Amino acid sequence: MKKRIILFGSLLAAFVMIMISNVSAVEYNINHTYIKSIERPNNMFTFSDTLSIPSWLWFLLGGILSLPLVKLYFSRIIYVDDDAPDQWYDYMHVKTIQEGIDHARFAYANNIRVYDGIYEEQIIMKSSFFIPGLFGFWLIGNGSNSTIIDAKGSNYGIDLQYIDGWSRIIGFTIKNASVSGINIGDSQWNFITENTFINNEIGIRNIGRKYIDSNFNPVWKNNFIHNNLNAYDAGENDWSFDWYGEIPIGGNYWDDYNGEDRDGDGIGDTPYYIAGGNSRDTYPLIHMWEE
Repeated sequence: MKKRIILFGSLLAAFVMIMISNVSAVEYNINHTYIKSIERPNNMFTFSDTLSIPSWLWFLLGGILSLPLVKLYFSRIIYVDDDAPDQWYDYMHVKTIQEGIDHARFAYANNIRVYDGIYEEQIIMKSSFFIPGLFGFWLIGNGSNSTIIDAKGSNYGIDLQYIDGWSRIIGFTIKNASVSGINIGDSQWNFITENTFINNEIGIRNIGRKYIDSNFNPVWKNNFIHNNLNAYDAGENDWSFDWYGEIPIGGNYWDDYNGEDRDGDGIGDTPYYIAGGNSRDTYPLIHMWEE
């Protein structure tokens, strides 16, 4: 019992020290004029836009979201910029996306916001360090036209592993992966939207893994262009967004979709069928989605 108390006390002390040092570093950097410019949130970075959940669900979640630790977790942000001045970098301001995710896992944070640039890396997104399997990450780019993940022939652009906690991947171009732009493994309830997948072997791939079937991941408002295979889904993911009984806002743009749009509403009249199982995009977009 005594050993457990000592261990818990040591972990708590280390956590408090990390929190204090990180907050101080961010406050110091924000005083720099360059930081004021580069960290000005745009409409991609707003709290409501990032969640995109209906008002009735906000009401139900109000009590939970008001808890101090939960508010802290969802409000702390790791910033990623590949070409900032040297003095900008610290634990909360990093150069690569992988650094941002790794730091977020240990800094009790879930927001990683990525500025314009070409990030040549293969990214592994694992579950939160503090609550494995829950509370994933909001990985938000500054728009697919300007925030690019180039796998440079690596297996994946982004590899989702063991995340069942409402992660978001928004606003990237993901290209040149030898297996898939995004690989979904043992992960559920993760939102993939407003991205472009180009020149990958497979745009998004879900083959499932050892422990958990990868189902219920909403994938919509993405562009799939010049991939050898645009998507492969061995599970049951949602390739068009029509939750909560709202009017469908459409699915994804597929460059090999051959259906028609007789009523001119911008949505194909027939589904786009996805390899690997029974998944389909019920509302395929006729034109590329634009920001």
